[in-house]
Amino acid sequence: MSEVGKYIRQIAGKRESVEMGVVRSVDMQTMSCVVMLDEEGDEVLASLIVGEKNRGLCQVPKEGSMVAVLMKNEAQGVVVMVEEVEKIVINGGERGGLINIEELRDNLEKMTKRIDGIMDALNNSSTGAQDGGALYKAQIMAKLAMIVEKEDFGNIEDEEVVH
Repeated sequence: MSEVGKYIRQIAGKRESVEMGVVRSVDMQTMSCVVMLDEEGDEVLASLIVGEKNRGLCQVPKEGSMVAVLMKNEAQGVVVMVEEVEKIVINGGERGGLINIEELRDNLEKMTKRIDGIMDALNNSSTGAQDGGALYKAQIMAKLAMIVEKEDFGNIEDEEVVH
């Protein structure tokens, strides 16, 4: 902030203002970011949340993006608008990411096909007379070997939106 701006603020009193700036760094532990307000390098610490950390909705800005900061004083503010969102945190984010429903649906369909294949193999394999179940086992194993597509639930969590 320029010297003239500082003097104007001193004369005008502690009225709050909204300033535009560029995010220099983000601290997820304190739910705050450092914002450079002007070309002269004046920086402020801006909170990403109002109130308690584990309540409400927080848009975490990307470093290098523009934000609007409601200034509480010359060195502190609260981010009120975000140009680019890195992550969205709902109620503190302790419950993990939201579900990627398409990925979950695809893998549940694969699982259903595998279970249906197992049931088919058990229900439709025949036994051989006095072979101790060897034929039954061989038929089941052959049918199960045809089920090659296995579900993978590794990508069902969207870590960019946590709640």
